[in-house]
Amino acid sequence: MGGPYLLGIDKGTSVTKAVLFDLEGNELAQAQAPINNLAPRPGWQEEDPQESWDTLKRVIRQALEGVDGREVAAIGAAGYMGACWTIGHDGREARNGIVWTDQRGASMVKRWREEGVTERFFDLSGNAMVAGLTLPLVAWLKAN
Repeated sequence: MGGPYLLGIDKGTSVTKAVLFDLEGNELAQAQAPINNLAPRPGWQEEDPQESWDTLKRVIRQALEGVDGREVAAIGAAGYMGACWTIGHDGREARNGIVWTDQRGASMVKRWREEGVTERFFDLSGNAMVAGLTLPLVAWLKAN
């Protein structure tokens, strides 16, 4: 194989994937690994940040096996639609990452819906407010 290459990365909810393409869009290599979802309480969905980072590094290395990384011309990255991954003052993860499927922010969304906040949010963002978005999760963390 000879570059330049394009690398696509998807940090999903159930699987982390990395795919290597040539400039014509042909898939040359790919790797994937399942995500270890944690459910410490009913309705809660979390991931261990270090485990997620290690998994991401592993699938990228596997997809690039035999390729000089300097030949990667561009990287496209995608991830799930919302979540809350907090970082402390020391630059390290402050807790497990909260995944977008988590429901602990549902009480915030319910209250905001009654107060008209979710309608205003939609007008500004074009997105519906759901419990697993960053805003309700951060509000829940602050309240709890």
